[in-house]
Amino acid sequence: MGKYQVGYKGFTIPGETSFGVYYPTTEKTQDVQYSPCPNSNQRFADIMKFSADFNGKKTLPEVMYKLSFDFLRHQYLGVNKDAKLIPNPNKFPVIIFSHGLSANIHLYSLLLKEWASNGFIIFSVDHDEEIDVQYSKKLKSNEKYLKLRNEQLQVRKKTVLRILDMVSDPSYIHKIFNNQEINLDYSRLFLAGHSFGGGTTAELATEDKRITGGLVLLDPWFESNDENLLFKKIKKPILVLRSEEFETNVKNRRRVMMYSEVNSKEGGLCLAGYFKVQCIIHRQILCYLCQEN
Repeated sequence: MGKYQVGYKGFTIPGETSFGVYYPTTEKTQDVQYSPCPNSNQRFADIMKFSADFNGKKTLPEVMYKLSFDFLRHQYLGVNKDAKLIPNPNKFPVIIFSHGLSANIHLYSLLLKEWASNGFIIFSVDHDEEIDVQYSKKLKSNEKYLKLRNEQLQVRKKTVLRILDMVSDPSYIHKIFNNQEINLDYSRLFLAGHSFGGGTTAELATEDKRITGGLVLLDPWFESNDENLLFKKIKKPILVLRSEEFETNVKNRRRVMMYSEVNSKEGGLCLAGYFKVQCIIHRQILCYLCQEN
């Protein structure tokens, strides 16, 4: 909805991760297919299996989930591949985005395109992780399950940190944009994330002073975070958006509310809101499927 078109570049760091870069442009080029990586359908099948096991329900054969999402091969992001970045006498604000469990670098394209069309440069990070980890309802507090997820969280943080290191290197940024003249605004460097990505970025923001802009947390999942996170103020603007379905997790809701309250006290800059929709990302998927390509 911003005044710019959206450019896109995709990159892979061998042995580490992939990431997509969304940015403002005025140039029209070739569009990009939605399917970001060969295992994105596998992730979807894994999360459906995990969800079924978690809720004690039967699940469909894995092949059915792969077939149901096969149509995404024919969908496009509505971006301009390798388009030229707009000339900017000022500096570009930056957002590094971390997706939720089982998602990918393109699933949030509507949101990331919105930011890019308004002049931001966004780095969307891919987290290739084990999804269907052991969960047992026999454990009253799920210690083993949350311990496994916390170990994943630490890996996720390292992945985001790797992208943050790259973003902080002007020579690498010039290389990404084919040596085009570009300056990033390191006083407005934000982290954003959905669900597990919210827990990932919230924790990293307490550890790295390069996060100067603040945080955008969409339905952040804090159960796997160390409880110390809830009492650490980052003294930067934080926007926390919660949705109806996520509120049903009472333990997580308590943690998110506590985190929001701590960061609102004594001159804090946290704004927390609640939306009566099933789930923020579910609504985004529906919007994506309904948009004209």
